[in-house]
Amino acid sequence: MYRQKEIFDSILVDEIRSGNKKAFSLLVKRWQARFFAQAFWLTKNTEISKDITQESWEIVLLKLNQLKESRKFGSWGLSIVSRKAMDWHRLMQKENQLKSEYYNQSSISNLEANPETSEDVIVSLRKSINKLSEQQQIVLRLFYLEGFGLRQISRILEIPEGTVKSRLFNAREKLKKQINNRNYGKQHEKDR
Repeated sequence: MYRQKEIFDSILVDEIRSGNKKAFSLLVKRWQARFFAQAFWLTKNTEISKDITQESWEIVLLKLNQLKESRKFGSWGLSIVSRKAMDWHRLMQKENQLKSEYYNQSSISNLEANPETSEDVIVSLRKSINKLSEQQQIVLRLFYLEGFGLRQISRILEIPEGTVKSRLFNAREKLKKQINNRNYGKQHEKDR
């Protein structure tokens, strides 16, 4: 199935290179939501994500002829989005950090008395993920939410595959530790 999508993307890219404007519209329809989701994951800001997505499509259109393997459009396009979002993130890091802290504080204050509800677990997991480094968050998103393999993530982020593996491993270990600490704290409270 994934291979069929790559083949279809490859055909669309080749058509765009031949001057077919409708093919570009189809490519945008196929990838717009994923480009936006990638930008939003990194910026956590809807308006900025829309801007990054638009700018990324402009770059795609300008540099499409530089794409060597048209079947790799997906990872190539997402790498453009990721770089644009990371550039923005570097510039706005302090502002986003303050927003993130505010969000985390309001999430904590809104927790119900029963910490076992699924909503609370999701909030807790999000908090744990937000405590990870930006690099680890990106790798987790690409691997678990976007379904990319290690090699594809390596290409998207332009880092060695071994680095992807270690970031993924370290992120998992940190999450396990945070979740275990959370569960130990709950058990300790019940024993009292």
